[in-house]
Amino acid sequence: MIKKSRIILSNGLPLVTVEIPESKSLVTSFWTKAGSRADPEDKAGLAHFLEHLLIKKTKSFPSDQKLAEVLEKFGAFKNGSTDKDTLSITITSAAKDLPLTTNILSEMVFNPLIDKEGFRAEKKIILQEQARKHSLPDELVWEAWFKIFFSPTPLTRPVIGTTNSMVGIKQEDSIGFWSRYFNSRNSILLISGGLETKDAQKMAQKYFGKFKLGRSQDFPTYEFGGHRRIIVEEKNLPRTNMLMSFRIPGGPISKETYPLLVLKNILSGGWSSRISQRLRVKESLVYGWHSFIKSFLDTGAFIFVLASASKDFTKMVNTFCEEIVSIRENGIKESELELAKGFMEGTILSRVETSWDYADWYAYDELHWPSYVESVEERVMNIKKVSKEDVERVAKKYLTGSNWHLAVVGDVKENEIKVDLIFS
Repeated sequence: MIKKSRIILSNGLPLVTVEIPESKSLVTSFWTKAGSRADPEDKAGLAHFLEHLLIKKTKSFPSDQKLAEVLEKFGAFKNGSTDKDTLSITITSAAKDLPLTTNILSEMVFNPLIDKEGFRAEKKIILQEQARKHSLPDELVWEAWFKIFFSPTPLTRPVIGTTNSMVGIKQEDSIGFWSRYFNSRNSILLISGGLETKDAQKMAQKYFGKFKLGRSQDFPTYEFGGHRRIIVEEKNLPRTNMLMSFRIPGGPISKETYPLLVLKNILSGGWSSRISQRLRVKESLVYGWHSFIKSFLDTGAFIFVLASASKDFTKMVNTFCEEIVSIRENGIKESELELAKGFMEGTILSRVETSWDYADWYAYDELHWPSYVESVEERVMNIKKVSKEDVERVAKKYLTGSNWHLAVVGDVKENEIKVDLIFS
């Protein structure tokens, strides 16, 4: 049986452990409220830049090679991630190497070596990362969407920054950002996998409990009032990508979360979903699709990502919007509801089983909303309670003609897209 616990170390740092019996792997991760939302106005990408620097070298391991070797000798590897609201540093290893991973992760988080040589080298790497993203339409469509969905706030900026913003970021900016946000009251330590809870707590106290308490930093939150709902970046490409979203509440899990999740699966969950059957099976307009319920600190998004041959794009987006209008106006069948709930139960239980799955499941809520954390089993139970009326209510409330945002990257012109007409 999975056992999750949360304690507070002597310096105020929350420790979350997830004990997974029989697991041979371990994820040791540090999560902090220092995402791109915290970037200074003229230094977009600073949080992401710091992520790169933290996994590069430490004062005890003063080169990237030495830090990599001490982990890779045991088959462990390091990684980092930055989004709008969080920055995380993670070590994945064999379960037996808990003392090693807690020691090394504490070094990376609290004793990083941010020197001139490493700073200059990593800035070049990030410029390459930006160039790579700008060559990928499925990445560009997200950046285009940021510009309209988060308007008129600083969240419109790319998480990785821009070429121009990189020029303005100095070594002392990274050190100052680290000093401000990396403290025990602004973060959590999460260890998941084949561990004994008492052993993980002992190692965490030994290696993390000695660091400063610090002062919790408040993130800025915003109200979004941009009037532009569509953005098209014209590019001569054989395929055109789109991201359409509907604004929903952000913040912690609420009673509306569960019917929205069921609605998402009826529309685009599996092969039997409406989007699959209409756009792929019947019309042959798309190869694949993705959908998400994404929660930020101050807003949320019900997101659909699709792509089609550029010559078929207007037909694809029109057909997609017709399905959205249909489910809003005509509701759903009981058979669709039961199929979606069964599909969700099976996929949740089958996809949340590894050390990383459980770390990913708990981390964001444990960091931002620890009073609203739910287990995998609780999620399944709450989904089972969703009724046909619940789903139809959120569909009518959020899938409206005044609540959508659409980003498009490809060979299409904005005046060829008639979403307004379909929704009206």
